[in-house]
Amino acid sequence: MFRYLSTLLDPAGFSHAPNPDAWRQATRIVWIAAAVRLVIGAVVPLFPDEAYYWDWSRNLAPGYFDHPPAIAFAVWLGTAVFGDTAFGVRVVPILLTTGAGVAIIRTARALGGDGAARLAAVCFTVMPIAAAGAVLATPDAPLLFALAWCEYAVIRALGMPEAVWMDPAPGTDDRTRWWMIAGPQRGWRWPRSSPVCCFPSAWPPHSSCTASCRTASANVDRISRS
Repeated sequence: MFRYLSTLLDPAGFSHAPNPDAWRQATRIVWIAAAVRLVIGAVVPLFPDEAYYWDWSRNLAPGYFDHPPAIAFAVWLGTAVFGDTAFGVRVVPILLTTGAGVAIIRTARALGGDGAARLAAVCFTVMPIAAAGAVLATPDAPLLFALAWCEYAVIRALGMPEAVWMDPAPGTDDRTRWWMIAGPQRGWRWPRSSPVCCFPSAWPPHSSCTASCRTASANVDRISRS
């Protein structure tokens, strides 16, 4: 275990050169974690808050007393397919969290390479909100899904490639497509949870420092090779 952790933190693993093994490990971590959450979600009884959201799903509405409606619609979809069971209540939120994990490792790959994607997969899997909270049906699952994919679409729209070693800045048409993806994700965050107004404040500093950050990172990589 400690040898694997040392591999994750090895500076050589964060090179901007392709590292197919690290990328495969990142994707495996995300999908294995999803499978474990689905199994746990099927056998652990519902918590009071989850039962509260399930009750909402029986009477769908544009909003509720203390939350927007996304979690109610997610629970409604899961129970419509799998019945009024713990698995039915949790399956869609778990899948949404998994989708967020996919966006997170793709973002890390675009910014730092395959080694960064692998480290992001491990960190996302073991942090409390994903290791324990992602098993539960809560409004955080649809919110995290929208935030993660919005962030990935924004960095692609700003000109970052799919992976850091690929050609930079896609064409105008490709950037427009990513802005069109980011826009609905930003708008659809509002039905998921209310504090999303804080998220766009991170975009201006990110966009202003993107070029300088990439230049500095490339210089560090070049010096380490010499």
